[in-house]
Amino acid sequence: MFMRYCKQFKFQDLKATLQLVYLRYLKSAVYVDGVASAPWNRQFIQRPPKLKGVGTALLVFARTRSIELGYEGRVGLHSLSGAEEFYENQGMINLGEDEDYDDLIYFEYGVRRSPG
Repeated sequence: MFMRYCKQFKFQDLKATLQLVYLRYLKSAVYVDGVASAPWNRQFIQRPPKLKGVGTALLVFARTRSIELGYEGRVGLHSLSGAEEFYENQGMINLGEDEDYDDLIYFEYGVRRSPG
């Protein structure tokens, strides 16, 4: 039943670098159910990484998809331990630990406003 509401998107470049993002479509937002970047793109595994900005690109994709679906850029996700700073640096709002989700911290992008 879950897969009916979840879509997997694969991103590949010419070097066969694989990135995944699993998106679930809720009533008012896109929920990022999972993000994966190839190990050779993670700084703590390989310095320098083959590609930089992969995680940011995946979040931009989720936000763009949210806009396309009429959710005004709303995106939510639960952060794995150790990734909280990354999501804060992306401008996501830290809404605190979610006791219903193994106490992982829930982050959210709110409505995307046009500049000006």
